[in-house]
Amino acid sequence: MEIIDRYAIDFNIKLDWGKIIGLGLFCTGGSILSITLLLPSLIGSSCLKDDEDENTPFKVTIPNTTNEIDFSQDRVPATEKLTSVQPTKESIKNKTDFDK
Repeated sequence: MEIIDRYAIDFNIKLDWGKIIGLGLFCTGGSILSITLLLPSLIGSSCLKDDEDENTPFKVTIPNTTNEIDFSQDRVPATEKLTSVQPTKESIKNKTDFDK
């Protein structure tokens, strides 16, 4: 005589349905993602065909600049004397004398 667990069989059937539904949702999500990534490239090219229209939101105007830039005022000021940022041995000794 064989014992059959009816709850286990019902659980396995529901688990199989869950796998099928999950696979369907995964494929649907991938299709929606691919459509949303490809759609702007397909639609965007038709919007740029009217170059004469000044109301086109994608039109970029670049100003014509022929002026030479003067870099002499943008220099970093420098001094002839170099100063060290490292502490000297005397300052370290003085600090340890105060700690005593």
